[in-house]
Amino acid sequence: MHLKETIEQAIFESCPEVEKEINIPFENHSNIFLKIENSFRAKIGILSKYSAFVKVEELETDNKSSSLVTFKKGLYESEYTFEIINTGGVSPGLAKYTYEIIGRTLSKLKRHK
Repeated sequence: MHLKETIEQAIFESCPEVEKEINIPFENHSNIFLKIENSFRAKIGILSKYSAFVKVEELETDNKSSSLVTFKKGLYESEYTFEIINTGGVSPGLAKYTYEIIGRTLSKLKRHK
């Protein structure tokens, strides 16, 4: 399973109210967009053959803050790393959900090694 699909599955399992968004204008069609409980939007994409990202932003707020996390496959089969690019200045709810996605994704990667 590829990193992008693993992140997508982790988000679908995080909440019963997740739906795919289609026809997002001016966006790369290989990216996946998920709307979570009408509160967040996640954009998932591939950076390279061995890395992927998820950008999570809040919906329906005046503050359009977002968090960005990259996941990379290591040299060994079961080795993965992640980097949080931005969680400064985001709401506590967005920060909490970002960390939940990280935990769920790493858990899924560990189970699929």
